[in-house]
Amino acid sequence: MKPVMEAMIDDRQLAIQQVRVLGGYIAKKPINLRSPDIDKHFSADAIATVDHVIDSLEKLTTTDTSRFSHSWGGWKYAHDGETIPYESVFIDNEPLTSEERARGLEVAGKYGLLDT
Repeated sequence: MKPVMEAMIDDRQLAIQQVRVLGGYIAKKPINLRSPDIDKHFSADAIATVDHVIDSLEKLTTTDTSRFSHSWGGWKYAHDGETIPYESVFIDNEPLTSEERARGLEVAGKYGLLDT
């Protein structure tokens, strides 16, 4: 991301503004200096999802937001400095139900993935 941000700053497409956030921290907030072409790249559902996440997180401190994000599977299973795969969003921290476990064993058996 850093090289992309630096290129956008050099091209005067992006500026970085330092703002004080909850908890007394200073955040470096990217400010778009060009009009977004949202319709070309994002569906209405995708935009609504982003708006919902922003609304959900905006009252949290940076510490609270960090704690929340670090409770997700991707953070728990990645090593320091390792890129967290986007697919990790599908990792659920909740224990499997008996039905989920039975279905998993059924599928694993079907494809010969169980130790015999």
